[in-house]
Amino acid sequence: MKLGSQTIDIGNDQSIGRRSEQQDYFGISMTPEGEPERILLVVSDGMGGHTGGANASVAAVGVFVEASQGQTGCEALDSAARAANSGVLDIAGDTDM
Repeated sequence: MKLGSQTIDIGNDQSIGRRSEQQDYFGISMTPEGEPERILLVVSDGMGGHTGGANASVAAVGVFVEASQGQTGCEALDSAARAANSGVLDIAGDTDM
């Protein structure tokens, strides 16, 4: 992917280990064309095989990316992390997580 004059190769590698499901999740977000170029890479570690860990990771990444849209700086990252935490807690309250 191009970011200004730089070419960036982004990829991932996951190992499920001895667990029955992959609970780790990641997301990539780039600013829309015409705005200052930024890229956000988010990784959410699973819950060690505990019930609902995969759902929690997906939710954490999705909420973090959504909450950080249009924002920059440390305060934006802090706000997005808090929103992601709240999103995971909401899911935990709705399931047997």
